[in-house]
Amino acid sequence: MAVVKYETKTNRKIAGVASGWLCSVKPDTTVPVWWKKGTMPFTTDKPMILVGPGTGVAAFRSAILNAFAVNQSKHKIVLIFGCRDE
Repeated sequence: MAVVKYETKTNRKIAGVASGWLCSVKPDTTVPVWWKKGTMPFTTDKPMILVGPGTGVAAFRSAILNAFAVNQSKHKIVLIFGCRDE
């Protein structure tokens, strides 16, 4: 994991909430982790356009890899993603 730290165009220093917190905990600290099943249905029986507007593409990448590896999707999948800076 990498700590998210950057400076805005107005010279404000920003740190990631989760990565900043994890960086600050002591090594012996137990970190609570939980997850729940997603509610968005994902189908591979038709073409898809996936949009990640600066939110990261890991989940989309995983879905695309699963679509081709497990389901042998024959349909076109397009991933469009945004970035914070040019």
